[in-house]
Amino acid sequence: MDIPHLIIIFIALAVLAAAAVAAVILCVIAFAMLMVSVLAISVLVGFSSGNALAGVRAFFVQLGVLSGAMMGAVTALTLTHVWPAISHHGVILVMGGATGAFGGLLVALLAYRAVQLAMERFPKLRLPRTTLIPSS
Repeated sequence: MDIPHLIIIFIALAVLAAAAVAAVILCVIAFAMLMVSVLAISVLVGFSSGNALAGVRAFFVQLGVLSGAMMGAVTALTLTHVWPAISHHGVILVMGGATGAFGGLLVALLAYRAVQLAMERFPKLRLPRTTLIPSS
């Protein structure tokens, strides 16, 4: 290989590395925005109902469904590499995400039940009723 080819290869690798860094930064920003919205919705549910347990339940359900869907899709894609006879990656992603979301929902509801038992043990842990969101 001569020098011009090595320079082109070096520039291509530098561009790929910069793209990978930008993609990781964008993923971190998207993750942070998603977690802020999950926390905001959970706090909003807790304040609007006047019960901390409702906010905790909303938090667990959201995290369970989100993490379950992602893990189900990744697991389904991994299984396509283990069993190459399985094809149609789009269908596999949808089915893996749906089953993962269902599993995450079940785990979230179990975690909610554990928190509910803790709330029964400590009944004074309540949020004040607010007038920001009118109850119907």
